[in-house]
Amino acid sequence: MSLDTTHNDLLDVMQIFGRAGRPQLGEGIILTAAQSCPSTMLTSSVPIESSFIKALADHLNAEIVSDTVTNVTGAVTWLSYTCLYVRMMRKPTAYGVSLDERNDDPLLSSKRPELIGAAAITLDDCRMVRYDATTGSARGDGSGA
Repeated sequence: MSLDTTHNDLLDVMQIFGRAGRPQLGEGIILTAAQSCPSTMLTSSVPIESSFIKALADHLNAEIVSDTVTNVTGAVTWLSYTCLYVRMMRKPTAYGVSLDERNDDPLLSSKRPELIGAAAITLDDCRMVRYDATTGSARGDGSGA
């Protein structure tokens, strides 16, 4: 019996395991020959930082038009499941959060709605979704899908 194999780039593997490490998704296991596993993957102690914040509006748009997220509260909860949030908690200064701000707001309860609100306003300005800043509601209008 022959098995098809795929060789993945180290960053792809790290991204997969970043997702697998979320509590709702369980754990991930790599099965590979020792010579196929880059030594940097086993010895690197430098965490890979999230670039999710650069595309937050795009991802939020996808969540809104699929009705997964319908308001800021839901979007803030959704954001808390991302690698971005995990990395913001561990290394806040890499994401524009001062140490004082992190100490004063340990769960980033103010920063997350700020990020979501800014992304939602961007989407509304681009007419991708309809966002009501007063109520915090967001809905797709068909053009953002």
